[in-house]
Amino acid sequence: KDKFASWATFQFRKVLEAVYHTTQWFLNRPNIQKLREIDEKFYVVLSIQSFKRGLPLMPCSREPLVTIDAGERLGLPHWRRYKSRQEHNPRKGKFHLDEYVKILLNAIGEDIEAFDTLDGRE
Repeated sequence: KDKFASWATFQFRKVLEAVYHTTQWFLNRPNIQKLREIDEKFYVVLSIQSFKRGLPLMPCSREPLVTIDAGERLGLPHWRRYKSRQEHNPRKGKFHLDEYVKILLNAIGEDIEAFDTLDGRE
């Protein structure tokens, strides 16, 4: 049994077609490609508040601390605790989110620029 009266079918179809065409126009409106190119140059700000169970894990090829089966799909089954590579940095021994994000994304084949400051603030 139909949930709607047969006379309403035509109106529902027209409404759905209008929604479809409006959505298509919105996603492909004039200059949207230019906006997408501009968006590629914007920054994303990330922050981590605390580490209740220690520093985060990072992919490694030797001396794994943990084997994560879910990482095998990306070719990253072995993980260890993050340890800063910044020997000369006065914050040595602390967590550096910019370095961690670079290492993590580099492991999956992405090369990014990451910064530890924004407008002079850490």
